[in-house]
Amino acid sequence: MRIRSFAIGRRNRRESPWWGRAALALIALMIAAFAVVAIRNVRRHDALTRWRSSLELAAGNPAWPEWSPAWPALPEPRARRHRPPQDLRGVYAYAATHGELLAQIPCFCGCAAEGHRSLLNCFVAGYRGDGTPMWTDHSFDCEMCVHIARDVMLMESQGLQVDQIQAAIDRQYSHGHVRTPTPLASHRTEGHP
Repeated sequence: MRIRSFAIGRRNRRESPWWGRAALALIALMIAAFAVVAIRNVRRHDALTRWRSSLELAAGNPAWPEWSPAWPALPEPRARRHRPPQDLRGVYAYAATHGELLAQIPCFCGCAAEGHRSLLNCFVAGYRGDGTPMWTDHSFDCEMCVHIARDVMLMESQGLQVDQIQAAIDRQYSHGHVRTPTPLASHRTEGHP
């Protein structure tokens, strides 16, 4: 008899209307939160795309710098990488020729966890004694690094100072992303460092 009354009591608890309503309310709340986050991310992405398009238009859609035959070849991509290196020669050429500028620009792709200190570290691991760059393959599958480098190139071609470029990159990319520990640039009145 006890077993039977226990089973009836347990069955009634499962069929309780408040439990079902609470579960539905929790599911509805989770769907609403997901929708808010998704809409916010779409709006941020659209605003970033419009900003980047306006930069391209204002700068006249310049080409990346030419690849120097004196530089070493880009490394072979690791198995997890999916973009072939030849697609990225321009951005790596920009990193090689504008290393001092990119060393002052933060990255927001999460590479700070890998020890990166600036956007330059996403392209160049260091320099040999003769000054030639030692490439990293980090940016082979990181579109954010490539986009930030392109934005920097466009702003630099329009004559913006390092502190202005850094502030613009911070404004556009910092939402929900971890910034590399790049020091804030001081205002410069005469060109780039």
